[in-house]
Amino acid sequence: MRRNDTIMPIRWRELLPEFPSAGAWVNGERTKAQLTGRPTLVHFWAASCETCRAGLPLVNEWHRKYGGPDGLGLQTVGVHLPRTAEDEDAAATAEIIARYAISHPVLLDGDRAAAAAFRNECVPAYYAFDRAGRLRHYQAGDRGLGLLEQRIQKLLLTKEPE
Repeated sequence: MRRNDTIMPIRWRELLPEFPSAGAWVNGERTKAQLTGRPTLVHFWAASCETCRAGLPLVNEWHRKYGGPDGLGLQTVGVHLPRTAEDEDAAATAEIIARYAISHPVLLDGDRAAAAAFRNECVPAYYAFDRAGRLRHYQAGDRGLGLLEQRIQKLLLTKEPE
């Protein structure tokens, strides 16, 4: 595929897209309207992705540390983006969610509508949005998760949109 044919994810400062998928939600549904007003981390992952599974404990930790009852208000939304036929099995994905004790909302994006709205083709992929719902950090893969956490901390401490 030529570089010009590659779909580029949403760009810096673009607004948080809607979650248009008809897929099921685990741990509660979230809408753009519910998320706007507080910093938000959207995490795309797949059960068949070893790198994704390795990162799930860290996403859980951030959800508890920065978004829990004693946290600073981070909202976390997972989007399970199937990559294989096995990933299409909602019961198997729910089992992974239970095994990793994921407590934040997860959209099962079987129709890939949420991935299309974010123009996302990668797993794992991380999108950090500010209080106004504007993208402030994007990264794909497992490198630079420390930088992502620093960006989340900055978004949580910034009261006004940047």
